[in-house]
Amino acid sequence: MTPTTTRRSAIKTLTGTAAITAVASQLSASVSAADSALGQLKGRVNHSVCKWTFPDIPLDQFAGVCKEIGMSSIELLQPTDMETLGKHGLTIFRGA
Repeated sequence: MTPTTTRRSAIKTLTGTAAITAVASQLSASVSAADSALGQLKGRVNHSVCKWTFPDIPLDQFAGVCKEIGMSSIELLQPTDMETLGKHGLTIFRGA
């Protein structure tokens, strides 16, 4: 015997489907807005590191690795180290 669909069960099913669709639509819009906001932030933070925390690594090798992983500067160095940093496209931050 097949169960019959009542008006009450049909309304419950339609209401549930409408609710799920509305939530999914809102969630999709929220995810899109978050992705858009994150895309705007990329590249706006300049990361740096201090060389003295890695005393056993030569500056030239250290600068190369720092550039590869996205650092923009190495801090607490001597002015004579600027040539090595410049070779790798890095700087020494000079605060405001």
